[in-house]
Amino acid sequence: MSYCFSKLPEELLTGARALLPMLELSESENGIPVYAEQKEGDPSLEKTAKKVVITYHKKVQFFRMLSFLESTLIGDTYTEHPRHTNLCYMADQSRNAVFNIPTAQRMVRSLALLGFDELQLYTEDTYELEKYPYFGHMRGRWSKQELKDIVAYGEQFGVTLVPCIQTLAHLERIFHWPVFKSVLDRGSVLLVDEEKTYELIEEMFKTCAECFKCRKINIGMDEAWALGTGAFFKRNGHVPHTEIMHRHLKRVAEIAKKYGFKPMMWSDMYFRATFGGYYVTEGEFPQEVLDGVHPDVTLVYWDYYTTDRAAFDHMVKLHRSFKNPTAFAGGCQKWDDFVASNKATKVIEPMHIDACLEHGITDIWTTGWGDNGAEAAHFSILPGLALYAEKCYKADMTDEWLSTRFEELFKVSMEAFDLMSDMSYPDRTAEELKAQAHFCKELLFSDILYGLYNKHIDRDRYLNHYTAIAEGLKKYAENKNFGYLIDPIQKLAEVCAMKATLPIDIRTAYENGDKAALKQIAEKQIPTCIAKVDTFLKAQVAMWKTESRNFGIEVQQIRLGGLKERMAGIADILMDYVNGKAERIEELEQPQLWLDGRSNDSALPQQTTWQKSWDTISSVNIL
Repeated sequence: MSYCFSKLPEELLTGARALLPMLELSESENGIPVYAEQKEGDPSLEKTAKKVVITYHKKVQFFRMLSFLESTLIGDTYTEHPRHTNLCYMADQSRNAVFNIPTAQRMVRSLALLGFDELQLYTEDTYELEKYPYFGHMRGRWSKQELKDIVAYGEQFGVTLVPCIQTLAHLERIFHWPVFKSVLDRGSVLLVDEEKTYELIEEMFKTCAECFKCRKINIGMDEAWALGTGAFFKRNGHVPHTEIMHRHLKRVAEIAKKYGFKPMMWSDMYFRATFGGYYVTEGEFPQEVLDGVHPDVTLVYWDYYTTDRAAFDHMVKLHRSFKNPTAFAGGCQKWDDFVASNKATKVIEPMHIDACLEHGITDIWTTGWGDNGAEAAHFSILPGLALYAEKCYKADMTDEWLSTRFEELFKVSMEAFDLMSDMSYPDRTAEELKAQAHFCKELLFSDILYGLYNKHIDRDRYLNHYTAIAEGLKKYAENKNFGYLIDPIQKLAEVCAMKATLPIDIRTAYENGDKAALKQIAEKQIPTCIAKVDTFLKAQVAMWKTESRNFGIEVQQIRLGGLKERMAGIADILMDYVNGKAERIEELEQPQLWLDGRSNDSALPQQTTWQKSWDTISSVNIL
């Protein structure tokens, strides 16, 4: 069936035509004409044999309604009742993987089809500051012209690009360069009260004002662990964190106002300063803390993990006790791993969304962080983004609706993404899914000679688990839209299947004095595993180059290249023992211990280690 879009107003026409290939719709002057009417009220779609009429209030709602044009989920008339006032996705652009331009545009189109109002680009130092050439140097930073271009691209679809920067902490990468020493407090934290700090921050706002049309801005200010403990302490002695925050926020808010911005900031530092931690289940804020937050600032409650409704409600209550507006930011979990934990997102986030909307928080965000090197693909969280959209637009959304909607929009099965989620949950318990696990990453980088994870590996079950995933993903790895991100995970599953066996088999053969088995492992199995890692690395690089700029991929190459070299070295160690050049293998003479400190073989799930970082997984020695 073909459609005629020439009756659409010009402001919708370009965007509609850009979405046709994604929706696999055809356009013809003889096709069914599509009309649009902007008005107050809920968006709707009405289809007849002679015409299609889409009504919408916000521009992006037109494109969401357009995505239902040939959906099997609705009849000839369909009306939605949005529960939110704003729906935003924050994309991490600071953990090595910065969108290339085609990916930025594709993300905008995908968000438009889902009905997202905003896209925040989280940029710590990955944007151009003309006065500071070292700011984001060799980090894949956005140029000012690129930001202007993507802002204009988003306008076509009603997706507003919102600057998301850091004005206090999370700036560790700039401190790689000595030129920023004068604005360093300690760690990743800027030096409060230092005038050079505010000169830098003003340049940030000046750049954002030039590049973005939106005058909302996220100023960060979260997780400033070292605030006031370095250069600031030497100058001022001990000053309570809340006082420093208030002082600094006042200066930043003044700069924001100068450039016409209304700032938003993550709220966690007020919780840490008051309660000694972020997630709290009891207690209230002192009045001086409530009164001290600058009135122009929106506080953002971020929560990616809470599963207890009462605990979540208390956190909402504490946020609502401020006079400031509150936005909520949940998470599409893709950080610290090669795979996105979409199943965990599906378990955790529906309650967050429902609870916020019930409490009157209707500014809803979700985040896609890339901690530890942005190993997972940007689009690996599409099921999570779809979940957020469908929950906000459709209160009675079901799993069946979500799966069908996802497959109709993106032309790929939800099963592929669920299989990839299973990579880090080999025990598949409900409790596991309430937190982000990283077991495939632990298997990948674990040392097969040290066997640090041996106590946590159920050899045969995990071998079967990863073999089944590898087989199951093969049919999806050629998908024309997302095969490029499924393919590396399919190959990673093959590596994990081998690495579930190798460390245990090496130790067993050694303890049994079976040199023939060790020889076979050294000469056959380890080279096979190295080849599989190499194949995975090539697929990972191909995925990266499809979505991101080249900057940052060297981290993956260094880590995986080191893994290959280490396994080759282990084969040499085994052969030295087999050939009598070594009387024993010292590493295998050491006892095996539980990584989490258990003193005996308890009944807890074997895989529960929760390690997530390459450096802590790959070795206990200094890297």
